[in-house]
Amino acid sequence: MNILFVGFYGDEGRRVVEEACKACSIVELTLIGDKAVQVPGVECRFLDKSYFRNAQITFEDIRNCRTVDAELCEQLLETELEFYKQSERLNRKYEFSSFRARQEFYLRSLIYFNDLLDRSCFDRIVMSNVPHLGYDTLIYGLAKEKKIPLQFFYRLPIITDKFFYLYSEDDLRIHRRADMMEFLKEFKLKSRIQKDAEKELLAPKIDAWSEIVSSERRKLAPPGIKSSKDRLKSAVMLSIAWIFSYMRLMPYKRSFDSGHALAPRRTWLEKVERKARGNRLIKYYDSISSCPDSTQKYVYFPLHKQPEATTAPLGGVYQDQRLAIRVLSYELPKGWRIYVKEFPLQKESHRNEGLYDELMSLGNVELIDKSVDSLSLVAKAEFTATVTGTAAWESFFMGKPSMLFGFSILTAANGVFDVKSREDVRTAISRIQDGIDIDDDDKLGLIYALDKVCFEGYLEPYKPAVTTVNFSAEQNAAGIVREVADFLS
Repeated sequence: MNILFVGFYGDEGRRVVEEACKACSIVELTLIGDKAVQVPGVECRFLDKSYFRNAQITFEDIRNCRTVDAELCEQLLETELEFYKQSERLNRKYEFSSFRARQEFYLRSLIYFNDLLDRSCFDRIVMSNVPHLGYDTLIYGLAKEKKIPLQFFYRLPIITDKFFYLYSEDDLRIHRRADMMEFLKEFKLKSRIQKDAEKELLAPKIDAWSEIVSSERRKLAPPGIKSSKDRLKSAVMLSIAWIFSYMRLMPYKRSFDSGHALAPRRTWLEKVERKARGNRLIKYYDSISSCPDSTQKYVYFPLHKQPEATTAPLGGVYQDQRLAIRVLSYELPKGWRIYVKEFPLQKESHRNEGLYDELMSLGNVELIDKSVDSLSLVAKAEFTATVTGTAAWESFFMGKPSMLFGFSILTAANGVFDVKSREDVRTAISRIQDGIDIDDDDKLGLIYALDKVCFEGYLEPYKPAVTTVNFSAEQNAAGIVREVADFLS
């Protein structure tokens, strides 16, 4: 069996690949990741993911590749659009100079990966995360067109040491909804004694979420105040950027990692200007945001950090969050407000002053100070709206309804509305106004269904799921390998 593995970063990821080779009849593998693996008895090939992510593919890389035809290009138009959106996820050291460069990068990537899939004749493709980095999105699209079976993993929100689940999927839009509905129905049919028994077994998971949304954790924090040192640093950065941007002093030449790459490294000056833009944007948001009025009827809409997989690709058409907010704005009852809060660590990417001005111009939208506690806003809202964010999970476990505009496993839960159109939003608001009761059985039922559909594990080395609990790296790998083995069989 010849397998393409995509991702699987860090020691934990490579352990999974190695153990999967031992557990399954894998004789050949290609890993697109951050470090090579060597498995005895298996022909291993390694491709560095940073090369593709940072647009370093050159003419030489595709010189001997098979060409692509118009039919394939047309079949991949949706993938191409997603690829362009995700090309903003280049490493911070690199930047495209034009949209034409992005188009060239897409064409080179398409030729390269189409040739790789055709020549390698992979039996299966396994990804450690939802495709969201451009090159893996292209692999996903090509696999769908070529009917190559594909599996990717995605995680639920992590509560360190208490709640860390993965599930596998093969379609970006589905997320095991049918399976979730089946197990929710199964739980509903259980007797009271059986439900109490399940509650005892699942108590640590339920308690973890109860602790997260407890009233003790909700605090309306005052607006943050920068130290004099931070203010001085920001002022210096702004001054430098102003001088160079207006005098247009560019006594430098961009450098490329390889001869005909498409994304050059950013210069130190560009990095300064980028940082200054971010500081200006933060200052602008702070100047127009306000504290919430808790006596007002409102919908809470926390903005996602971007770029991230939670919006691209899982947001679908609502990757641009202002579209979701506009739909809400037009459908809300008269007198209701939308409280929009920026993600505290959002960079200048995907944001500008015009976006904030546009939201404010809708008339029933207010921007909320970033220091205001999110849980407090969820608790007092009529409902929470988000693309796929954790705020919807918090809302559910507080017994509050929510709307999800993107693709999420949570849409199977009672009181969580899967909305894709104005009609969906209108219907959901009507049902919320009639009253939505999310009781303890609904919360237990969701945990029950998740425990059946998902499994404990983690694949992201940069977000620790386990620190003190007795869940070893071997246990983690074993659970993921079982899922991979089921898929490969």
